[in-house]
Amino acid sequence: MEESPHSDVLILDHGSSTIRAGRMASAVPTLEIPALFAMGESGVRLVGVDALILRADRPLSPVFQKAIAADLSCVEDIWTAVTTKLEIKPSCTGLFLLDNGTAPVSQRKKTLELAFEKFAFRSAVFASTPVSAMYCTGGDTGLVLECGNSISQTVPMYRGYCIGPGMMRTMIGGADVTELLAQRLLSKGAFPGKNFRLAANEAKEKYGSTANGEEASTAVDVELPDGKKVTLQGQELKEPGELLFRPGNFSMESDGVVELCMKSVARSDLDTRAELYKNIILIGGSTLLPGFAERLRAGIKAAAPGGVEVNVQEQHNRLISAWMGAYIIACTELFQALAVRKEDYEERGADIVSKFYLY
Repeated sequence: MEESPHSDVLILDHGSSTIRAGRMASAVPTLEIPALFAMGESGVRLVGVDALILRADRPLSPVFQKAIAADLSCVEDIWTAVTTKLEIKPSCTGLFLLDNGTAPVSQRKKTLELAFEKFAFRSAVFASTPVSAMYCTGGDTGLVLECGNSISQTVPMYRGYCIGPGMMRTMIGGADVTELLAQRLLSKGAFPGKNFRLAANEAKEKYGSTANGEEASTAVDVELPDGKKVTLQGQELKEPGELLFRPGNFSMESDGVVELCMKSVARSDLDTRAELYKNIILIGGSTLLPGFAERLRAGIKAAAPGGVEVNVQEQHNRLISAWMGAYIIACTELFQALAVRKEDYEERGADIVSKFYLY
């Protein structure tokens, strides 16, 4: 039986910090779940918001570390929570699953097994967040820069196709920025108690910056889980964000985001480069740090050939643009073309996922 492009589809974006979910009745995700778990009383594992409620009493752990699932049973628990809250009947529903493209094939195979053998979804599509985000823009050509919690990567696309040699990646993301801020807090007397890094992450999101040359003078008090407050000056809050642009300053042998973009363009065909420079698309929570887009634009403009037009698109919906792109695909015949049906899986096994992954 062929999958209708207008059948119900559950869209799941497996973000390293937040999992976004929704069905085709809405053009935006209707459910956001923290990608965290905790062990409750009697060894019962709690996920998402249920785990977050326990933050004062229990240590929280991430469901994903650098896009790798800590335990696939945690993913199963998340899916159970999602299908229950959204009243999904998997046997009548297609699954559209997004990840950042770094998950190993072995994990995707196990996830496909989970989709068909445990939940009995009608069909499944796997796609990367950068490609899906391009569909959200309504265009088909540009350079997607994703700076998420676990990685930073660039994916150049021309007329709907990825330019493979130009895809660049570094395993530096928002979690690493949070870790630097956590170390700064520790150096000023903070105690590394339960969920200390969760508090550091909240401080980064509230006070962090990447503004080049901006000497912020305002000091802020960061309250920690134990009730203690640590005062940080504006420059101390800005410094961790430098990791995304100048990892070498922190003894990390990796390219910054400007270098990633420049190498992506340089490794793309000569006749595509001008169009890539003109349409640089940002996705991922780390791109929301104040000053990020301006800093990126200035850095690329300085490094690019003279006279090149450089445009960095600051979409207001960049946190959910990959999900929205998946929604657009799910509403078209492309979903049917990409879908692995349950019958296909039963005939060919989990190896089929490698052939149908949209990158």
